[in-house]
Order: sequence, then structure tokens, then C-alpha cells
Amino acid sequence: MRIIDTGAWKRRQQFEHFLAMAYPHFNVCADLDATMLRERTRREGRSFWHATVWAAARCSNEIPEFRYRLRGREVVEHEAVHPSFTVLLEGEVYSYCMVPYTDDREAFLDAAEVRLAELRRDGPTLDDGGRDDLLYLTTLPWVSFNSISHPVEIPADSVPRLASGRFRERAGRIELPFSVQVNHALMDGERVGRWFLRMQEILDTEA
Repeated sequence: MRIIDTGAWKRRQQFEHFLAMAYPHFNVCADLDATMLRERTRREGRSFWHATVWAAARCSNEIPEFRYRLRGREVVEHEAVHPSFTVLLEGEVYSYCMVPYTDDREAFLDAAEVRLAELRRDGPTLDDGGRDDLLYLTTLPWVSFNSISHPVEIPADSVPRLASGRFRERAGRIELPFSVQVNHALMDGERVGRWFLRMQEILDTEA
């Protein structure tokens, strides 16, 4: 972890401007082509959701701003951030499921299955241990949304919130609605745009 020198930061004015806001988050929703992801997970018998989580975590770890976090007026950059994603358990109650990120897709998917089995045995948890080296991910596989919002603590935290919806089949392709919500004090729309472009590459070739 390293501390960002915000005094010398080229985004210093933008940082201070949005940091002063009560709700500095912004959200972008767009469709991703998940055709290759669906075909691969079906072929392997893997979880489509877990593979989506891995792809989003890989993409987020590649873009430094998605590893930036606010601590008061200080900004730190983590070496890696780890997905904490929702899973549905017995009785239709949800739980957070935190799995350490690794570039090794197969190792991550195996670890996700192990953690899910533990939650099914032990029951749900909504405790993240106060960590900020996380990515929050959720899915609404019942709704093909085009907009979504997430609750944010006061003062606003800086953990990105990512969400996927129900995919649509169109012209032989799988369209996956996806949402990225981030703190504007730490990044602008250009970085979110880069995130979507890189995420599509990962879905096409790696996930």
C-alpha cells in the first residue's frame, strides 16, 4: 500500500471538489457482451456469477484508480483489492462472500466454491471486517436493468460497487447489463469508460 500525494496530484482540484460533497458517487450502466463467458462456464460446469466476479476483479485490479481508497482526506493505493460479492443462501437470505483475488482464474473459482459451501453450512455474514481493500459486487439475475443505485455510508466511502443484471439474448449474442458505481473524488468518467473497455476484452478472451 502506498499513499498518494494529493497535493501534487494532477486531479487535486477535482479531488477536493467532489470530496466536499455529501454524495460524491456516480454510476454508469452499460451492456457487456457475455457470449463467450456463458459458453465457457456452461462447458466447464462453472458458476456464471463467480466467473463474472473474477473478471470484474481482474479488470479492477489492472486500473490503479479502482485500487485507490479514501481515509479521511488521505488517499491510499492498495496493491490488490478483493471481491466481496453477494450469494443467495437457503431461505432466500443473502450473504457477503469474500474471496481473495488471484490472477489464477481456476484457483479463484475453486476458492469461491469452497467459501460458498462454508456459508451454506455456517450461515450468512454481512461483516467485512472494516476493510477497504475490497470491491463490492452484487447481481440481480431477475432484472435486466438499465439503472441501479447502491446505499453509501456517511461520510461516503470509496469502495467501488459493481452489479450485474439478467442477461438478454439478442441476435445470437448474450447482453449482460452491468453497473459501475465509484467515488468521483478518486476518478472520473474516463476511467470508468476504460474499465468497461478492458472488462469486455477479459470477457472475450480470459473469463
